[in-house]
Amino acid sequence: MPEWKDVLEKHLNVWDRIFRTAREENRERLTVTPEFGPAPYMLVSPGTDAPLADQWGMNVTMMELLTERWRDIDPAIVRKGQSADYLKRSGQVHDLEFVIHHIDDLYLFPDHRDAMVVCNPVYPG
Repeated sequence: MPEWKDVLEKHLNVWDRIFRTAREENRERLTVTPEFGPAPYMLVSPGTDAPLADQWGMNVTMMELLTERWRDIDPAIVRKGQSADYLKRSGQVHDLEFVIHHIDDLYLFPDHRDAMVVCNPVYPG
Protein backbone atom coordinates (compact mmCIF):
# COMPACT_ATOMS: atom_id res chain seq x y z
CA MET A 1 0.00 0.00 0.00
CA PRO A 2 1.56 3.29 -1.07
CA GLU A 3 0.21 5.17 1.95
CA TRP A 4 2.37 3.01 4.26
CA LYS A 5 5.57 3.22 2.19
CA ASP A 6 7.33 5.77 4.43
CA VAL A 7 6.39 3.95 7.64
CA LEU A 8 7.52 0.61 6.22
CA GLU A 9 10.83 2.07 5.08
CA LYS A 10 11.50 3.50 8.56
CA HIS A 11 10.88 0.09 10.13
CA LEU A 12 13.05 -1.63 7.52
CA ASN A 13 15.86 0.82 8.20
CA VAL A 14 15.70 -0.10 11.89
CA TRP A 15 15.90 -3.80 10.97
CA ASP A 16 18.79 -3.08 8.60
CA ARG A 17 20.73 -1.55 11.51
CA ILE A 18 19.89 -4.53 13.73
CA PHE A 19 20.95 -6.88 10.94
CA ARG A 20 24.27 -5.06 10.37
CA THR A 21 25.00 -5.10 14.11
CA ALA A 22 24.28 -8.84 14.30
CA ARG A 23 26.69 -9.44 11.41
CA GLU A 24 29.38 -7.27 12.99
CA GLU A 25 29.00 -9.23 16.23
CA ASN A 26 29.24 -12.53 14.28
CA ARG A 27 25.89 -13.71 15.59
CA GLU A 28 24.91 -17.10 14.26
CA ARG A 29 21.26 -16.23 13.78
CA LEU A 30 18.80 -13.39 13.66
CA THR A 31 15.11 -14.09 13.93
CA VAL A 32 12.67 -11.70 12.33
CA THR A 33 8.98 -12.10 13.13
CA PRO A 34 6.73 -9.81 11.08
CA GLU A 35 3.87 -10.17 13.59
CA PHE A 36 0.97 -9.73 11.24
CA GLY A 37 -1.18 -11.69 13.62
CA PRO A 38 -4.89 -12.40 13.66
CA ALA A 39 -7.56 -10.07 15.07
CA PRO A 40 -7.62 -8.34 17.47
CA TYR A 41 -3.92 -7.69 16.71
CA MET A 42 -4.73 -7.16 13.03
CA LEU A 43 -6.89 -4.22 12.11
CA VAL A 44 -10.48 -5.19 11.45
CA SER A 45 -13.49 -3.45 10.00
CA PRO A 46 -15.59 -1.79 12.71
CA GLY A 47 -18.87 -3.57 13.28
CA THR A 48 -18.05 -6.67 11.26
CA ASP A 49 -14.63 -7.59 12.71
CA ALA A 50 -13.60 -8.65 9.19
CA PRO A 51 -9.82 -8.44 8.67
CA LEU A 52 -8.74 -5.50 6.53
CA ALA A 53 -6.04 -7.58 4.82
CA ASP A 54 -5.00 -11.15 4.14
CA GLN A 55 -2.83 -12.22 7.10
CA TRP A 56 -1.07 -15.05 5.26
CA GLY A 57 -0.44 -12.85 2.23
CA MET A 58 1.05 -10.07 4.35
CA ASN A 59 3.48 -12.46 6.06
CA VAL A 60 4.54 -14.04 2.75
CA THR A 61 5.01 -10.57 1.22
CA MET A 62 7.19 -9.49 4.15
CA MET A 63 9.23 -12.71 3.96
CA GLU A 64 9.83 -12.09 0.25
CA LEU A 65 10.70 -8.43 0.83
CA LEU A 66 13.27 -9.24 3.54
CA THR A 67 14.70 -12.12 1.54
CA GLU A 68 15.28 -9.80 -1.41
CA ARG A 69 16.54 -6.95 0.79
CA TRP A 70 19.17 -9.15 2.50
CA ARG A 71 19.92 -11.34 -0.53
CA ASP A 72 23.66 -10.52 -0.41
CA ILE A 73 24.07 -12.67 2.68
CA ASP A 74 26.12 -15.77 2.00
CA PRO A 75 23.86 -18.79 2.58
CA ALA A 76 26.91 -20.72 3.78
CA ILE A 77 26.49 -18.88 7.09
CA VAL A 78 24.04 -21.63 8.07
CA ARG A 79 27.05 -23.94 8.49
CA LYS A 80 27.66 -22.20 11.84
CA GLY A 81 24.30 -22.93 13.47
CA GLN A 82 23.14 -25.64 15.84
CA SER A 83 21.08 -27.31 13.12
CA ALA A 84 24.20 -27.58 10.96
CA ASP A 85 26.13 -29.05 13.90
CA TYR A 86 23.42 -31.68 14.30
CA LEU A 87 23.50 -32.57 10.61
CA LYS A 88 27.29 -32.91 10.73
CA ARG A 89 27.20 -35.09 13.86
CA SER A 90 24.50 -37.34 12.41
CA GLY A 91 26.23 -37.87 9.07
CA GLN A 92 23.80 -35.69 7.10
CA VAL A 93 26.26 -33.18 5.68
CA HIS A 94 24.83 -33.84 2.20
CA ASP A 95 21.48 -32.42 3.40
CA LEU A 96 23.16 -29.30 4.71
CA GLU A 97 25.09 -28.77 1.47
CA PHE A 98 21.94 -29.33 -0.57
CA VAL A 99 20.13 -26.56 1.31
CA ILE A 100 23.06 -24.17 0.97
CA HIS A 101 23.38 -24.75 -2.77
CA HIS A 102 19.65 -24.69 -3.49
CA ILE A 103 18.46 -22.06 -1.03
CA ASP A 104 16.82 -19.98 -3.76
CA ASP A 105 15.06 -23.07 -5.13
CA LEU A 106 13.20 -23.75 -1.92
CA TYR A 107 10.03 -21.85 -1.15
CA LEU A 108 10.14 -22.25 2.62
CA PHE A 109 9.40 -20.18 5.67
CA PRO A 110 12.19 -20.74 8.22
CA ASP A 111 11.28 -20.90 11.89
CA HIS A 112 13.26 -21.41 15.07
CA ARG A 113 12.09 -23.97 17.60
CA ASP A 114 13.96 -25.63 20.46
CA ALA A 115 17.35 -24.27 19.32
CA MET A 116 16.78 -25.73 15.84
CA VAL A 117 15.90 -24.11 12.54
CA VAL A 118 12.89 -25.75 10.94
CA CYS A 119 11.33 -24.90 7.59
CA ASN A 120 7.65 -24.85 6.82
CA PRO A 121 6.45 -24.89 3.21
CA VAL A 122 4.83 -21.75 1.89
CA TYR A 123 2.00 -22.27 -0.56
CA PRO A 124 1.58 -19.13 -2.63
CA GLY A 125 -1.83 -17.97 -3.67
